[in-house]
Amino acid sequence: MMSTSETKLQTGQTVTWDNSQLISIYANTMAIGLTPFDLSLTFGEIGYATPEQMQAVGRVKLILAPEQASNLMKLLSIAVQKYVENNGELRVAAAVDPDLFSRTLQENLVKPNQ
Repeated sequence: MMSTSETKLQTGQTVTWDNSQLISIYANTMAIGLTPFDLSLTFGEIGYATPEQMQAVGRVKLILAPEQASNLMKLLSIAVQKYVENNGELRVAAAVDPDLFSRTLQENLVKPNQ
């Protein structure tokens, strides 16, 4: 199926998508990774969970240049805002602890020459 984006790029081009080979993957958990050159998003499903631990089954990993990750962040922010406007507030239980995430990311950051 072909569809045309109504939004044009800064170059004036319109993006046309060929979704004939698109694969849809469900995810209810994710992880983020950093290197000096790119950012990665790993999406997966919760395999099993106990009150102390959860096992995630990785399904797909998306690796982005920092510039594209920044664009994705902006576009996701707009999309989530529209979702909340149409469907109501998100569940608080699904919220991320930003301080814990930041500390964990810093501890696991791959640095040059490592």
